[in-house]
Amino acid sequence: AGRRFSKADGSASLPPYTVADAQISARLAALGGHARLAFRLDNLTDARYSVIPRFPMPPRHIRLSLTVDAF
Repeated sequence: AGRRFSKADGSASLPPYTVADAQISARLAALGGHARLAFRLDNLTDARYSVIPRFPMPPRHIRLSLTVDAF
């Protein structure tokens, strides 16, 4: 994201930042193909940034999820 103004009058701004995420997922045959396992890595480069002044966004982190379709 580029420079963003944090005050309505344009007197203050937040610096630009770049964030990259990655995800891989697969259907699980063991559950009849009705489930998906996903691994996600957010903020690959561990960028330090804020979207709102004085509220930093999370550092690099991992998410693991299992989604099961009911029908």
